[in-house]
Amino acid sequence: MNPWPLPVPHAERRDPLDFLPDLPVTEKGEAAWEIFGRMMLTEGRWSGTRLADHYAPWQRRLVELVYGTEDEDGRRRFNEVCLLVGRKAGKTALASIWTLAHCLLEAEDRDQILLMADNQKQA
Repeated sequence: MNPWPLPVPHAERRDPLDFLPDLPVTEKGEAAWEIFGRMMLTEGRWSGTRLADHYAPWQRRLVELVYGTEDEDGRRRFNEVCLLVGRKAGKTALASIWTLAHCLLEAEDRDQILLMADNQKQA
């Protein structure tokens, strides 16, 4: 069974939020977004402002789902995220923010965060 079924079939998706499941989110998810939202952007036209001032709605929903949904045993439901983002869409900023915020949120865990690119130019 697919643990993360797509709520809207691929051919019918029009909104980027359609690929995220509609699950209830706990206060942990909202608290995680508070940390993410406070992170400063350091590059680009919004340099010096906070992520919360310039986020895409799918970014907030993804953070809330990853950190604010739990299984029957009280553990996070989603432990892995694979995110494909187009060129010039803030990948580096989001990855940096995610890495730092995750370290603040999960201080006891020894998780890995991997950032990959197809070639050196993309990296």
